[in-house]
Amino acid sequence: MSKFEAAIKKGVYPPLPILSSIDFSLLTDENEWILLFQYVAAFPSVLKEVTTLQKQGLGLYVTSSIKKLCLFLVNLAHEFSVYYSKVKILLEPQGHLLPLMYARLALVSSVKQVLYNGLKLLSIEPIDQL
Repeated sequence: MSKFEAAIKKGVYPPLPILSSIDFSLLTDENEWILLFQYVAAFPSVLKEVTTLQKQGLGLYVTSSIKKLCLFLVNLAHEFSVYYSKVKILLEPQGHLLPLMYARLALVSSVKQVLYNGLKLLSIEPIDQL
């Protein structure tokens, strides 16, 4: 995202449009849909399950809920790594390629937000770049 934001400042790309105007049907790679449905869309349900387990009481439940959240985040990071290594996110700044690029950038931004929120819940300070 930082490369995209720098390119916007240089005038290479127009800014990312609002989410409701992005055409996610352009995402055709299987990993994109796995990321979107098994992780981004599923994150609220995982959080609800984790907090429900914690409210039920004993330390054993707290341990298992933390484990579930950790496994979810590790699996998300792995799936995103596989996706990122095979799909080009930033495309040429040509009009016909921008909608696909915007859909991919919105997906990347969503994955980043899920990872950020999950790590914060575990009291781990997320980093922006390696």
